[in-house]
Amino acid sequence: MVNPLHSGADAVLENPVTQAIRETVQEDPENGLWIVENMGNPYINLPIVAGAPTINCTNTYPAIERWEKIDTKGKRRDVYNRYAHIEIVLSGKKKTSFRNPTVDGMLVKLAVKDLETLDVKHIFTDRALEEYETENISFRVRKQIGTFYIYDVIYG
Repeated sequence: MVNPLHSGADAVLENPVTQAIRETVQEDPENGLWIVENMGNPYINLPIVAGAPTINCTNTYPAIERWEKIDTKGKRRDVYNRYAHIEIVLSGKKKTSFRNPTVDGMLVKLAVKDLETLDVKHIFTDRALEEYETENISFRVRKQIGTFYIYDVIYG
């Protein structure tokens, strides 16, 4: 018999992307929060596997307090009060939107200004983010691994 977990974990753990995330976590003394941007499953869970505290991984239990920082009146609580595979896509719009594209999925079109509200320090994505910079928020590429980027979010 073959133990698939034993023989298959190295493919993830020794992957250059996983290693780059792990190195970033080790370099960040405050363990800043991460988001995975513009990617769905299984990518949303990669930073958590590498030890990065990640907002939008698969959430078994909803983080009601986190999302209420943005949805202050609780109008979209029905969307985020659930088990969900959470996808985040940065939006140039002024307001963040929430929806459930599937029963166990949540899509957050995150207004750039809300990065600070959520205290996001790092972004793992598959695209350049410079077009989303504002007067108060900029992005610095920390690492590029093939077509993937790890950004630091700079406030101020």
